[in-house]
Order: sequence, then C-alpha cells, then structure tokens
Amino acid sequence: MPLATKEDTAAVSKPKNLAHPLKVGQRLVYDDGRRSTGKVVAADSLSMHVLFDDKIEPTLVRFDDPQWMDYITFDQ
Repeated sequence: MPLATKEDTAAVSKPKNLAHPLKVGQRLVYDDGRRSTGKVVAADSLSMHVLFDDKIEPTLVRFDDPQWMDYITFDQ
C-alpha cells in the first residue's frame, strides 16, 4: 500500500486548543446565527458528546471540525 502524499490526502486540522479542560455537565453555546445551548455529556481528547437543549439525543462534536468548533463557546 503506498504512503499518503500531499496530493491525495484531505486537509487535516489540529484540534482547537481549549482554554480550560472540559468537564461533564459544562454548558456551551453554539451560535451560527441560530444560538443553541447544551451541555457536555462525555468528552475525550478528540471529541465530545453534547446534549443540546432542543434535542433528545447527544451530538458528537470533534474538536478538529471547524464547522462546529468555530461557533462554540463554553460557559466558565
């Protein structure tokens, strides 16, 4: 199997540096114009599961996904 080259791989971003460690139960705001609030129900070094207040199932959010992380702020 050949090694991956720059030409045949998708761009990979590094996980967003968080100002503080995440805690289960921590509140957050996702605001891409719709402003949704939720809480972290599980987290590891690469991702977190967020239960948004208007959903019944948690959502997987990867820290290296700018479509999510660029719009998330955490309550202190």
